Amino acid sequence: MVITQAQQEEGREDIASSAALPNQQYKLVCNISFLPVVAVFVAAVVAFKVSSGDHKIDPSGRLPLLPPALKIYGREEFLQEAIEKILLQLVSKVEANKHIPIKGGPGVGKTTTAIGIIHDPRIVKYFGDARHWVSCREASDIADNMKAQKLLDYISDSLGLDLTASSDRRKDIRYFLVNNNVPRIIVLDNFETMWEPPGAREATEGILKFLVQFTQLTLVITTRNAHNPATHLGVSWHQFESIQPLSLHASRMLFTSLSPPTSIDSRLDDLLRAVDCIPLPIVLMASSAQENYTTSRILEIWNSGLSGQSKALPHNNDGNPMNILDHSIALSLKSPLIKSYPEAPMLLRIIADLPGGIKPENLQRIVPLIDDVDHLAAVLVRTSLLKNSPDALQMHSTIRSHVLRNYALDASHKKNVQAFYFQLIHEAGNDPGTQDFLGHARRLSDEEANAQNLLLDALEHNLSGDTVWIAIDYFNYLLWNPPSTDIAKRTVELLKNQLLCSEGVRTSTMRQTEVSWQYTPLLKEHSWEDLNQRINTISAQISNNNMTEGGTHQFGTPDGDICQQQQTLDLLLPHVLLRLGTLYYRLDRYTEAIETLEEAADRFEKLNQTTEVAQAWNQLAEIHRLRGYFTQALQMYFEAYKRFQGAGDARRMSASQRGMGIVYFEQNRFSDALEMIEMAQRTCLPDDHTCITDSKRELGRVYRNHNQSESIRLLTNARKYYLIHGPLRHATIALYQEAIAHYLQGEYDDAEVRFSVTFEEFRTQRNDAQMGFCIYYLADMNQIRRSHYQALALFHRSETMFEHMENKFMTGLSIKGQAELYAKLCQPAKAKQAYSRAHALLEDVNAEVAIAMELDIQHIHDMCELSIWERYAALKLFLGFLAFAILFFIFIRRWSRH
Repeated sequence: MVITQAQQEEGREDIASSAALPNQQYKLVCNISFLPVVAVFVAAVVAFKVSSGDHKIDPSGRLPLLPPALKIYGREEFLQEAIEKILLQLVSKVEANKHIPIKGGPGVGKTTTAIGIIHDPRIVKYFGDARHWVSCREASDIADNMKAQKLLDYISDSLGLDLTASSDRRKDIRYFLVNNNVPRIIVLDNFETMWEPPGAREATEGILKFLVQFTQLTLVITTRNAHNPATHLGVSWHQFESIQPLSLHASRMLFTSLSPPTSIDSRLDDLLRAVDCIPLPIVLMASSAQENYTTSRILEIWNSGLSGQSKALPHNNDGNPMNILDHSIALSLKSPLIKSYPEAPMLLRIIADLPGGIKPENLQRIVPLIDDVDHLAAVLVRTSLLKNSPDALQMHSTIRSHVLRNYALDASHKKNVQAFYFQLIHEAGNDPGTQDFLGHARRLSDEEANAQNLLLDALEHNLSGDTVWIAIDYFNYLLWNPPSTDIAKRTVELLKNQLLCSEGVRTSTMRQTEVSWQYTPLLKEHSWEDLNQRINTISAQISNNNMTEGGTHQFGTPDGDICQQQQTLDLLLPHVLLRLGTLYYRLDRYTEAIETLEEAADRFEKLNQTTEVAQAWNQLAEIHRLRGYFTQALQMYFEAYKRFQGAGDARRMSASQRGMGIVYFEQNRFSDALEMIEMAQRTCLPDDHTCITDSKRELGRVYRNHNQSESIRLLTNARKYYLIHGPLRHATIALYQEAIAHYLQGEYDDAEVRFSVTFEEFRTQRNDAQMGFCIYYLADMNQIRRSHYQALALFHRSETMFEHMENKFMTGLSIKGQAELYAKLCQPAKAKQAYSRAHALLEDVNAEVAIAMELDIQHIHDMCELSIWERYAALKLFLGFLAFAILFFIFIRRWSRH
């Protein structure tokens, strides 16, 4: 990933501007030689030096999300041994780095045991916030060839990575672990979901091999497999036997902790033995006890169920723990309480299809056909068939497996579930400025795991015009929210695989078609019938054109229907490519973005869709601008503008004008930039407040080098608008530009606060490049404040970030900043070494600053500016004490005279 040359030029200009600012904070003039004044001066300098070193600017990551702590029965010995092994190898380094496998059958408490480890006070004390939980359960429905990538995504989310925009997730994880080198523990729960399928095993084991090379990392996995994974790849595990069912004593404690005392009688031990002391059946039986059943009655029902099961399936009751689990779940579903709610199994079946669970506030909208569904969900929680996690209703993986195997999903319920999630996608796919834009985005973000799962399932098994349009709505949502490309890439693959008609027939049909297929996001009041009607209209017009022109394909035949569907998908393919290319651009993956956008433009051109061609050109122009190819950028912006003008698209006309204005700004053509962006603002329709605000935001950027006060005013107002109407991405950019304006104005405290906020906001938006610039500016400000050591640390951090992003220019500037600081700190050897590294990098990218550095290297010794009290901390303290003593002496003497 290469960061924008234009941003690099911008950074150079800002730094040059800041160097010319009067640094009033540090100009102390002394022209009086009296001793009291000297003493005051010394005291002031010492106080300043101490305070200026206290600027701690260290944007931190998010705190890890962990499952809540639980009361654990019967696993004390395992927990004690596992925790001792974890701490011993990390503290003493006696053993080679080994990891903890928690193996066992379904329902025996593997996850609960892992929770016990992660929340143990000794683990909390040693690892602190470097404790991470990765649930692999949601990957059960993911295709085998995608499981490894999904595992990397889950790990990345749990770690809270600094940089996430590259196409190589391992590279991002490596960067994080190397630059946050502290003891760290990661639990991979339900790991068999990733490891069991033969098609996923090799890639998944490769991820384990990758992780264990970081010696500060301890892995804990829970798995149903009896064997430790990836041992042939050098992954070492502590030796633990598989977890067995609880002891009778621990089983009693678990049952009695969940049941009223009146339910327990002399048959408790018999009941516990009947369920083989497996924790999950014990919990389910305890739920029956809460319904005023005694343990004797529960045992009677259990044995009765086994008797009936044996008659139906004579070989089914063979002591297999899975059969005991199935039987306990089946009995729970047939209990009198559940039987009084006939729709209970169907609600469980619906939730089993949703990897992210179901949010209680959405129950009625997702399941409108079930009366009083909220009460029914509460009953299922009460009977332990569902668990109420902090965010959603979910179920144990074993219960989920049983429900999926034994209950079919009714078509009407499936349609309603799909309609709910597709409507969420549909509403969130609108453009900024539409009603409740941010609200729709938040609602989809909360349900994104389920929406992705259902969308992928529809694309894989029912690829049609309407499912692709919903996918396009989802990609539109991703443009303004944390971007990702996986589903867009898969959609392109599926579309290309489905286009089986000959290229000659398709091209002939496309050129004959005079259909306006401009994509504009549908507002929420549009129905699915409207969406299908649009697709059917296109198909009908294609069919009519072929019939009129005497085409050889007769769409009345089955073959014709297939070809017509393929042509509809062919019409949609460039729309998907346009959004995929824009997503690549958002992630700074410019090579892939250019290739994809050029393909989209070519396909739109063949379809005679001039407005869409212009959209692709606008994005390509933006990339050329950011790479510093200003001539090509201006040409493409202008050509796009003319096409938008022909279509009467004022908002996109204004966007092209703004792009040209920013090119002028980056060429230091202030008057031309100002004139063009003001023209862009006048182009906006009077009621298009988003377009007008976009123009004002860019005016704020242009003004920041010439009129910081006006720049700050414009950018502050723009951010307020975006925070209400969206997109949040633009709100962050406005704050970032405002921070630079404060920086250029010498208001470093205000700039520091804004850069720190934007760093975190850019992190959530996966905008790695701007995160790097935030750190760079913070480093430069600390250098100006003379907080040299803090600036040195921040320049080093920006160096590693830009190096990770393969940006030689900004890496070189970051090293140059370190070189200047080493010189000022009177460390000439380190300064010379850093200057040489920086010069080599900058010379490699033909940066003009490399020439100026040659002079700096020759005058390293002249740059030393350390005063004697900076070199020696003890002397600094002594001078402070001396100044105080002199002042105190003068005060006492004057007081005594009076």
